[in-house]
Amino acid sequence: PSLLAIAAGYHLAHYTGLAVSLSPALGMAIVSPLSPPANPLTLSPPGWFEGLSIAYVLVGHLLAIWAAHATAYELFSSRLVAIRSQYPFIVVMIGYTVISLWILSLPGATPPYLP
Repeated sequence: PSLLAIAAGYHLAHYTGLAVSLSPALGMAIVSPLSPPANPLTLSPPGWFEGLSIAYVLVGHLLAIWAAHATAYELFSSRLVAIRSQYPFIVVMIGYTVISLWILSLPGATPPYLP
């Protein structure tokens, strides 16, 4: 369950802007699939989309930590043992979060269009 939250956060963070920017091109392809335009129209996402991507990653990671803690509390009989079992997971999650935020800070590339 915790990996599903991370995957959903990554998916939303990386593909929401792409889906919004390519939605006019998709509309043109649906309207005339056999005669695509030479230069399809694309939208430039607003600046706050970057903040939205960061929020998606952070919320996905927080949900993953919450799911892992809930699973640990159900799995172990002692609360202290459950907390201690989560130490490696917390270190890994901090690493995942730092790496994913670094990836989001890299400049993106626009997809090429082949006529």
